[in-house]
Amino acid sequence: MLAGYADGMRLKTSPLPLATFSPAEVLRHGSVRYLEDLAALEARPAILQDLFEEGIRSVLSVPLLVDGEAIGEVNLASTTPQGFDPEHRDIAQEIATPLAIAIQQARLREELGRQTAELERRMAERGAALRAATAELETLLYSVAHDVRDPLRHISGFAQLLIEDAGPAPDPAVRHYAERIGEAAQRMTSLVDDLVNLSRIGRQDLMRRPVDLGFLVEDLVGRLQGETGEREIEWRIDQLPQLDCDASLARVAVGQLLSNAVKFTRGREHAVIHVRAVEADGQTGVGVQDNGVGFNMAHAGKLFGVFQRLHGSEEFEGNGAGLALVQRIAHKHGGRVWAEGEVGQGATFYITFGGPRT
Repeated sequence: MLAGYADGMRLKTSPLPLATFSPAEVLRHGSVRYLEDLAALEARPAILQDLFEEGIRSVLSVPLLVDGEAIGEVNLASTTPQGFDPEHRDIAQEIATPLAIAIQQARLREELGRQTAELERRMAERGAALRAATAELETLLYSVAHDVRDPLRHISGFAQLLIEDAGPAPDPAVRHYAERIGEAAQRMTSLVDDLVNLSRIGRQDLMRRPVDLGFLVEDLVGRLQGETGEREIEWRIDQLPQLDCDASLARVAVGQLLSNAVKFTRGREHAVIHVRAVEADGQTGVGVQDNGVGFNMAHAGKLFGVFQRLHGSEEFEGNGAGLALVQRIAHKHGGRVWAEGEVGQGATFYITFGGPRT
């Protein structure tokens, strides 16, 4: 019994056997049942017998239906025979429908709350397991990469010794093989360094502070100009905002985007690299646009994958880890990265740092 009242007093809620109520098929029929005088019944069900012994003489019963399903029953009882008139019946029926809906909604909310709590518990468990697995993987990755560095240095060093020991006129085949070994060792070393950087960012604490992106970009561009002295590159740098972000990580991410723009405009007689502020989804960052080789937007999903490349190593150096590094830095800030491009028409790469400008 969910609720009950007698003589203006609230009755205690209590469990009642289902057998004491009307059968479900009777309730589902949806009709109002009115017993004018219990004393006139020759055989009374248990619940009516109990009521009769308590002095009840007439009972009005209205089923509670939701979508044709019986979820309960409202029983009105009187110590007077024929204690209810047609108006009482109408009122009881009017009350029954919203009451049934309210009870059903309360049950649904309770079930939803239970399922939500269970889902949150499972998500918390899986999140903790994922974080533990990620931390273990990053630790293993860092350890393996660190252990691989020494053998690579030895391979590179011995390859160089082979060339030097061959004298001024080495066997062309020996020199060729030694150079290939050295180049492969250097590529492997670069790959290991990128793996270490990826794992380091995962473990590094985020130290947010106000960072002037304009000053940051100018410093990075100055360094790149020193490395590309003979190339004709037109730098267009708009006014950039000050952001609340990790300065060292922002330098790595923006520096990678600028370096990529320099690399992929290498075939242009007049390269143009445009750096501008960008606002997206309430977040602020920068966009780096170039007039380089571009890419097919159908393959844009591969750009930020670890060691994914859209151009062969014979065209452009690198192992494809740079943009994955940029994405990890953006995600660590709560921001995001994305790109737009067209083959032969250049590309634009965007990064936001998860917060408004300061």
